[in-house]
Amino acid sequence: MTENTIAEAINNIEDIKKGYITGFFDAEGNVTITDTYALSVLINQAHKEVLERINKEFKMPSGIQIHSKEGHDKRGYHHKGAWRWRLNSDEAIPFLKYIQTYSIEKRPQIELAIKYQEETLHHHSRSGGMFRLSQAEIEQREWFKKEINDLKYVESNIQQLKNYDNEIKKQRVSKDIRD
Repeated sequence: MTENTIAEAINNIEDIKKGYITGFFDAEGNVTITDTYALSVLINQAHKEVLERINKEFKMPSGIQIHSKEGHDKRGYHHKGAWRWRLNSDEAIPFLKYIQTYSIEKRPQIELAIKYQEETLHHHSRSGGMFRLSQAEIEQREWFKKEINDLKYVESNIQQLKNYDNEIKKQRVSKDIRD
């Protein structure tokens, strides 16, 4: 084997891995903004080994948590005990950027989550993370939270993402004017 074919084989393996992890996230993952406006990425799975492989790939400190909630949720879906892999805020961004280009089902959520973190990141750094949000900042974060949540139940398209870009720009201008 030449060096080029070895490099191509390694790239193919990386593409397969990235595609597998992205497909798994599209099927089993979730992007949300919590009530405290933290970005959260979750993957729930009954087989802990799958989550251990993903965690090993990303070497994330959060790791795997036991999620033992069993019963029915608000929509009547039955949930068995399962394992959960969770990433919060800044540690979620490298993962989301890694799967962004391969995602089919959750790509709009992923892109909106990345934009959310970029828009709100500078606020987290001041005062060591302890500060009071302005009304404009709360409104902006609530908008992102609602839109990301709504995307869980809707099939979206490229035009919708362009509309989000325009809405984000309007909010930024509106926030600057209010400030």
